[in-house]
Amino acid sequence: MIMFGLKRFTAIPYTWRYYLDAQIVTLAVIGALGATVWGLPKIRNAYLKFTGTKTGYLINQLVFVLLFIISVMFMVSSQYSPFIYFRY
Repeated sequence: MIMFGLKRFTAIPYTWRYYLDAQIVTLAVIGALGATVWGLPKIRNAYLKFTGTKTGYLINQLVFVLLFIISVMFMVSSQYSPFIYFRY
């Protein structure tokens, strides 16, 4: 019936705007920059110089631990759980 125009199609049109909101675009840009910028020699040398000291190494490790904790917090608070099949 819908194919011949006798009945109206009432489904929600999922366009690219439904999936690409400002948060997704921002995170994609940050991810792309983070994946490619570290390869630049000046930034890599500055990073190695910073982490070469004990204080820099400690700060580096603390940042990684904080990122891990924040990512776990986001996973726990989201509606989708990757651990859904452990209940069975």
